[in-house]
Amino acid sequence: MPTIFMSYRRDDSAGIAGRIYECLQSHFGSDSVFMDVDTMPFGVDFRDHLNRAVGRCSVLLAIIGDRWLQVTDSAGRRLDDPEDFVRIEIKAALQRNIPVIPVLIGRVSMPSKEELPPSLAELSYRHACQVDPGRDFQNHIDRLIRGIERIPAQASSQPASDPENDAKVYGSFLSWPELFVGRDADMNRLTDQLGVLASASERAARCRRVIVKGVPGVGKSAILGRIAYDPEVRGVFPEVLTLVMGERPEPHDLLNMWWQRLNPGDTTRLSPAKAQQKIRDVLSERKMLMIIDDVWDMIHLNPFLRLNVPGCVTLISTRKDEIASGARNTPADEFQLPPLSPEGALELLQELAATAVENHPSKCEELLRAYGYLPLAIHVAGNYLQQWDELGRDLQDLLDDLLDPSWVVGKGIVPTGYAQTLGLENVTIAKSIARSVEKLDDEARRCLISLTERDVVGGLTIDGVARAWAKKLSVPKEEDEVWKMVKVLKNHGLLEVGHGKHGKAYRLHAIIVACVKAQYGDE
Repeated sequence: MPTIFMSYRRDDSAGIAGRIYECLQSHFGSDSVFMDVDTMPFGVDFRDHLNRAVGRCSVLLAIIGDRWLQVTDSAGRRLDDPEDFVRIEIKAALQRNIPVIPVLIGRVSMPSKEELPPSLAELSYRHACQVDPGRDFQNHIDRLIRGIERIPAQASSQPASDPENDAKVYGSFLSWPELFVGRDADMNRLTDQLGVLASASERAARCRRVIVKGVPGVGKSAILGRIAYDPEVRGVFPEVLTLVMGERPEPHDLLNMWWQRLNPGDTTRLSPAKAQQKIRDVLSERKMLMIIDDVWDMIHLNPFLRLNVPGCVTLISTRKDEIASGARNTPADEFQLPPLSPEGALELLQELAATAVENHPSKCEELLRAYGYLPLAIHVAGNYLQQWDELGRDLQDLLDDLLDPSWVVGKGIVPTGYAQTLGLENVTIAKSIARSVEKLDDEARRCLISLTERDVVGGLTIDGVARAWAKKLSVPKEEDEVWKMVKVLKNHGLLEVGHGKHGKAYRLHAIIVACVKAQYGDE
């Protein structure tokens, strides 16, 4: 049964929206159709609430009457306001690739791309349904219902692509995260700091570099991946250059990689100085966002800081205060990414392990507090809990086990020096990872260990994963065996999956690599 979210303007189409709502409720059931914000709890951030509500639905109906585009308030056209309810709702659905059906009332025409904000431009390409409020109303509603019934119940979470011009994202894998919950307010703050809504002159004056800083496991790579493919960001920066550094990058190789991505077919290996000059020349003629994820050392970052030119903005992530201080132009360039709110963390765990949250809410809240509301730990524990639930095992016992403060692996979960390098203070994260790895069978554990010897922090395609296993292991070799093992590691919360320009990308978080090496480094 589909779940339907109705987006409409009261000043434009309240009456007809109510009639459509009643027909859909009568056909699909009262629990399957959501129309109004009257049930929004007092005191919540309405942006987060609307994003969550849209995210739970399998189709969004955008009810468009004759004043939908023109409705204004004292600040101007409502649709141009980033905090407009209708804009937030439709943008959330487009970003999640949830099917959006424009419902055109009467003789209204489909808005053109030029009439819409950049973040809603894709709406103009969605196939619309006309609904006449007169005598043909029921026939049109029956046609709409048949169309909704043909839509799969679960919408894909990969980024929507622009039918006219797919996102031009060049470089190493920085994936659109498969599950991104509780970060809508942070996304709004970050896009604002990047100057996405500012004029070109304002952006040039105030923003050349932004450094996203946060503790390990807080989700820096996830929010950067979201930014790279965000339609609103793409409206300002049509092209994005990305790279993932990690602990031991080769800056010379990465500079050449960027040059070759900007100049397809050119395999010339340039010196660092020559590569910098050529990249600067290209950037001076184009408007780009340069994203550099997971910087561990200023010496690795410095060659890329010299690439900054007017019209381009550099977005950097790091876990280290000294990197943020060394990379920024002013303190205002820093963006502190906090852990999830308790409500956002609970929603994420609900998405991963619904039965655990529904049957053991207080224990789950205790677990989230112990994890410091960090997304990485929640992903590992949530996938692990869901797997146990599917096997019919006692979730209460597993929750007690995950919270047991006396449980350790060997002489330590992460070596002290490495934990210091990672900035890893909350060892409960490492305990969760270690517990999940321990529960793998021998074959799956060997596959995981072999991946820690590759640059999987930066992401691999499924072919890359298969090649890594074919080189190091006797199994698995067949394609179906590779997919089966990838699913096992994903279900244990150890292998992250995202969507990039070249399809799905699989990666291991640096903390997971460290924990696995600490446990099984000699195997």
